[in-house]
Amino acid sequence: VYPLPLSHRMEKFSRFADPGTGVNPFVRPERRAVTTSGLVTVGHVCKHLVGTMVALVRLPLVVIVSVWLGFITALFSLVPIPRVRRLLFRYVHVLGARSLLVLLGFWWIQAREADTRKKFRKEQENDKSLLLGGSVRAGEIL
Repeated sequence: VYPLPLSHRMEKFSRFADPGTGVNPFVRPERRAVTTSGLVTVGHVCKHLVGTMVALVRLPLVVIVSVWLGFITALFSLVPIPRVRRLLFRYVHVLGARSLLVLLGFWWIQAREADTRKKFRKEQENDKSLLLGGSVRAGEIL
């Protein structure tokens, strides 16, 4: 007796399959046999080694910048003049927080002004391309 594939045993759930991709959420995906060449395996090993080295360099730097930011913040909290203290806080936090973000891999952060007008928010909610970043094309899986 040969067992039927899972796709044939779950015919009653076929109506839930996504028409665009054919993915059925109630059917366990069947694993395909993976064949790897030596080049692919070497590439994976190199990728993991380089990733580990980058992590070992970044982790101490993140700890050092975090401790520096905490120490400088505590030190500048002793400044008695509020305007000077706020100015020092702002510059130190911009420098320290941005350095932490760069060390964690966030090279660029898109800045947009938030508009509180109700009309704009309604248009923004209705505009799907703005919500999805505008780069999603037909046939792509999200």
